[in-house]
Amino acid sequence: MKYSLPSLLALLLVAVSMQAIDVDASTKKCKAKSSTLSSSGSGSGSGSSSTKSSSASSSTKTSTSSSTSTSSGNATSSGSNTDYTPNGIKAGVSGGNSVKYLGAHIGSWNDWGAAGANDHKSSSALYVPMLWGNGDNSANTGLSGTTNSDRMAQFDALTAGSQKYVMGFNEFDLKGTGSSGLMTASAAASLWDEKFGPWKDAGSILISPSCAKQADETLLAPFLAAATVKPDCIAVHIFRDSLDGMKNTMNHYLNTYSDYDCFWVTEFAYANYQNGAHNYGTVSETDDLIGQAVDYFESLDKVKAYFISDADNGPNGTLTSSGGLTSAGQAYLSAISKYSSTSRRRAISGNHAQRHVRRAAAASRRSARSV
Repeated sequence: MKYSLPSLLALLLVAVSMQAIDVDASTKKCKAKSSTLSSSGSGSGSGSSSTKSSSASSSTKTSTSSSTSTSSGNATSSGSNTDYTPNGIKAGVSGGNSVKYLGAHIGSWNDWGAAGANDHKSSSALYVPMLWGNGDNSANTGLSGTTNSDRMAQFDALTAGSQKYVMGFNEFDLKGTGSSGLMTASAAASLWDEKFGPWKDAGSILISPSCAKQADETLLAPFLAAATVKPDCIAVHIFRDSLDGMKNTMNHYLNTYSDYDCFWVTEFAYANYQNGAHNYGTVSETDDLIGQAVDYFESLDKVKAYFISDADNGPNGTLTSSGGLTSAGQAYLSAISKYSSTSRRRAISGNHAQRHVRRAAAASRRSARSV
C-alpha cells in the first residue's frame, strides 16, 4: 500500500506522541493505546472524567472470589485509573483546619461530613463528602457537635453526582465518639445501596466504608459481598507508631482485597490505636514517621490518595495551633511538597498527550482516505 507524504508524516507523529504518553507509568499508568495502530485491536480507555456515565460504571473489571482472596464481590470502576487521584495529587487531609496552609500541595480534603463544599473555596483541593453513619443518634454524637442524624440530613441534601468523589461510612465497625457506630454487614450494605446507588449511576467515584480496627477488621469483606453497588476504591485507616506497623496494616488491605486497584488511606497518623492502645510519639518521632509514611504511600501504585488526620492525635500529632501549622503540620507540608508539583505536571501533560494522539490519529485517517 502506498502512502502520501502527509499520511506518512501523520503516522510518524502518532508514533512519537505514543512515546510521550508514558509519563511515569509506575505511578500513573496512563499509557494510551490507539486501536487504529494496534494489530491486536486492543486498547485502554483514557477519557476524561467529564465523559464518565453510568454505562462506564458497568463496563468494569470483574473479579472471581476464591478462598485465598476474600469474597468481596466484583471490584468496579467508574472512570479511568487517573480519575482515582483527585487533581492528580495523592496527598490530602481529613479535617479542614489545615487546608488553607497546605494549599496547592493537596489534591482533596474531607471533614467527615457532607456540608463543607463551600468551605476553603480559595483552595484548589477538591472537597470529598461523606455519609458518616446510619443516622442513629444513639450510636454517638460524631465530631464538632453534629449528630449522626445531622450528617445523614447533610448527605441527603446533596445532589447525586454533584461531587466527583464520595466516601462511605466512617469506621462502621466500632461504636465510639470518632466512629459512626457498629453496623451489621447486611444492614450497612442495604443502606449503602440505597444511598450510593444514585451516585454510582451519576458517575461519581465511590470510596468504601472505613474500619477502625485496621489489620484486625472483619466487617468489610462481608459488606462488600452483600452490597449490590460496589465501591470503586477501598478506604483504609492507619494509626500506628512505626513504618513497619503502617505497612502491616496496608498489606492486610492490599492482600485481602487484591481484586481492587484503588485504595484511599482516608486517615493516617502517628498514634498506635491497635488493640485499644494510645501510644503517641515525641515531636521528632512523629515528624519523622509522617515523612516516611508519605514516601511509602507515594511508592504504592494502588494507593491513589492518602489523607493525614487533622483530628486530635495526641500532643504532637495535631496539625495546626494558634493560627498556623505545628511541627507535625510543617513535616507533612514538607513531605508532600516533593510530590505535588510533579504530580500536577504529570496529570496535565498526560491529558495533553492523550489529546495529541487522538488528533494525530484523526489526521492520519484523513490522509489515508485521500490516497
